[in-house]
Amino acid sequence: MRAGRFGAVGAMMVMGITTISSTCFAGQAAKPDGGTPTQTESAAKKDDAPVWLADISKAKVPQKPAVGRIHGEPFTIERAELQGGTLSLRQGHEFFADLEFKLFLFVDSYTKLENQFLDIFDEENPPTKTVPHVYISWKPDAKSLPKTKSWTGDYLIHLKFGQMKNHRLPGEIYLCLPDMKQSFVAGTFDAIVK
Repeated sequence: MRAGRFGAVGAMMVMGITTISSTCFAGQAAKPDGGTPTQTESAAKKDDAPVWLADISKAKVPQKPAVGRIHGEPFTIERAELQGGTLSLRQGHEFFADLEFKLFLFVDSYTKLENQFLDIFDEENPPTKTVPHVYISWKPDAKSLPKTKSWTGDYLIHLKFGQMKNHRLPGEIYLCLPDMKQSFVAGTFDAIVK
């Protein structure tokens, strides 16, 4: 596991100026079947498409707009926003997104995110005491209000931000959640800063 450059800012902020050195640890998440690749991992090798993985420590983030699955439904990023320390990756143009990943990053300014990264490759031993809270939402049908599910830990993530330019903060993500539907998102985003 490589610890990221996320540290304490003020009272237990997740992402900040204080740097945690990159460190290698021996522990890694076990594969669900005890060591052989899952079907989704095998599929990723065939067509190079990102998939849900039980171990993302060596996964490469696709350098194209983020895609994935939410609650079993295919997800393609259509809009990324960063507002008040919350990163939203959305599909759908209505007030309530059709599908959405929302990460509560516990920062009060985008400047604390520029050129920062967080890697959690072992969900039982995150590199910081406070980690982003992750929400997913999906609509059971087009006319329904979204349903949501949330995590305050127990997930795997690589999250990296670049430098702000023209009110946009670029980044990359590989996030795998522990739900039964194996929700995940992987790729790049260009978040509008509000």
